[in-house]
Amino acid sequence: MVHWLDDSGNNLRHWRHNAEALVYAAEILKQHPDRRETVIWSELLLWGYALEVFLKALFLRRGRLLYKNGEFVGPKHHDLVEMANEVGHALTLPQGNLMGELAKVVKWAGRYPVELRGSKPQSVYWDDAYYVPLESLIESLRAELDK
Repeated sequence: MVHWLDDSGNNLRHWRHNAEALVYAAEILKQHPDRRETVIWSELLLWGYALEVFLKALFLRRGRLLYKNGEFVGPKHHDLVEMANEVGHALTLPQGNLMGELAKVVKWAGRYPVELRGSKPQSVYWDDAYYVPLESLIESLRAELDK
């Protein structure tokens, strides 16, 4: 008997839809007039989650499972660069850099005021110039999912 999570959790359409919804929400926050002072961490968290969900969808597109017998068997980390490597998605250097920063946001900076683990705090660097490789990365993930 197939567990309901296997069916739903391995549904590429569900993952793709969720990734697109996260992109939509991040775009709304990006338009906030004083986002640097108010919503930047929430915006970056949404971008990071969107990339993670796109990559998990790509795992499914590549024939790998995220759920088996009701258990999550996909990548159990938030290292976006490693996840892209695991699924065979080539990254440019700027894309890898921005994914490294967004991975820090997904792990802690977008969710908590301080790191939960680690001996010394990591800084997160974000420059609006990252939006160009971010848009390029999202388009390349969409293209791979559309194949």
